[in-house]
Amino acid sequence: LWEDGEALCATGGYDFGSIQSQSENDAIESMFRGSAIYGSWTGSSPASVIWLNYTNITGSWIWGDGYSGSYSNWAPGMPDESNACAYMDIDGSGGGRPLGSWDDTPCATGDIRSILCTAR
Repeated sequence: LWEDGEALCATGGYDFGSIQSQSENDAIESMFRGSAIYGSWTGSSPASVIWLNYTNITGSWIWGDGYSGSYSNWAPGMPDESNACAYMDIDGSGGGRPLGSWDDTPCATGDIRSILCTAR
């Protein structure tokens, strides 16, 4: 679950981080698509999306690590503001969205198992 992200990242000495530029977004998407984890799943399986530490719990989208820049990579028409947590689509299984684009989803969604952790 999304709420486990901070603790899981901290266990490895990382932060549940932010994406601050298109080049970072592209690198994360590319790196994940080239990993053994991604190759072990197909379609809209749990490994095809990555939790981001970007939430709309307080009424506006904020990064949990304090990043306050303006970069975002929402898929067309997103966020639709019906959900409070964000994820990155890395295989286009989410209705033909561009690879690496973001969508919003309920924070309690249990089928998204990859988490973006960044160096402290």
